[in-house]
Amino acid sequence: MKIFQFQKNSLIYSIYHSNKLIQNDLGVKLKERNLTFPQSLVLASLFFEKSELLSPKDLEYSLDFSKSALSQTLSQLEGKKFIKRKINEDDARSFTILLTQQGKKISAKMVGDFDLVEKKIEKNLENRNRKLFLVILKSIRDIFSTS
Repeated sequence: MKIFQFQKNSLIYSIYHSNKLIQNDLGVKLKERNLTFPQSLVLASLFFEKSELLSPKDLEYSLDFSKSALSQTLSQLEGKKFIKRKINEDDARSFTILLTQQGKKISAKMVGDFDLVEKKIEKNLENRNRKLFLVILKSIRDIFSTS
């Protein structure tokens, strides 16, 4: 079939299919933890920062989320008691986001889950191929972030 030839040689299909497989693999853990992929990314970001200085604006920029998508994700995480908002003492209109104790525990587990998936991928890539792969992915992101 012609479609198989297309799939075999198509960069778009390969990227899409790889993404789907990775998300399916992570999806099992996400489902166990009652989290969505965007929620897990926010939790991982907060886990790595370990700072009271992370604002919604910082997360919007670093995760490439829209303001409304991030707001919805933060509200969901707050409802699950994984995060809390801390009002800025100098400007009551702004706030920072903090992990709760429960949020710290689930974040550590999610980071471990991400690490397992990374190791699964890296196990099959030599170090030089991994570096090249990262360069290629960055090039693809750059192409679409400037258009």
